[in-house]
Amino acid sequence: MHNWQTNVFLSYVFGMIETILPRIVSYLWQGDKLIGVHPRGREDVDQAHVVDTLLSWQIDTQIPNLFLAWVEVLKTCLIQGTGIGKLVWNVQSDEPNFFNIDIFDFYPEPFKKYISDMEGVFHAYDMPVDLLQGRPNYINID
Repeated sequence: MHNWQTNVFLSYVFGMIETILPRIVSYLWQGDKLIGVHPRGREDVDQAHVVDTLLSWQIDTQIPNLFLAWVEVLKTCLIQGTGIGKLVWNVQSDEPNFFNIDIFDFYPEPFKKYISDMEGVFHAYDMPVDLLQGRPNYINID
C-alpha cells in the first residue's frame, strides 16, 4: 500500500444520500412553514387554524436548533428507512426541545404490529447520575 493511500471506502449510497438530502430539505423547508395542520371536517376549521398558528410560533421561536435536528431525522430516514424525532419539554430551561433518536434506542410495544394499536413506545437513553440524585423515585443509585 502506498503511504498516501487511505483505507476509507465511501459507498455509492453515501454520495446519493448527501446529494438527495439538501434537495429534500430545500423542498420541505420553504420559508417559515414546516408543518401544516389540516382540519378533518368542517367543524374543525377554526381549531386547525389555531393549532397551525401555535405550531408555527413554537417552531419559529421556541425550539432551539430545530432545523439541525430535523435535518438529522431526515438523514436517518434516508439511511435506515425510518427516522424518529422526539419533542420534549425541558424543565430546566423551560422550553421545548426536539432531537433525533437513534433507531436502536427506540422500541415499539411488544407483540403489536401497527402503531395505532400500541399504547406507547419505549425510548432508552442514558442520564447522568448527578441528575438522578436527590429525586425520590431513584433510591438505589449507589
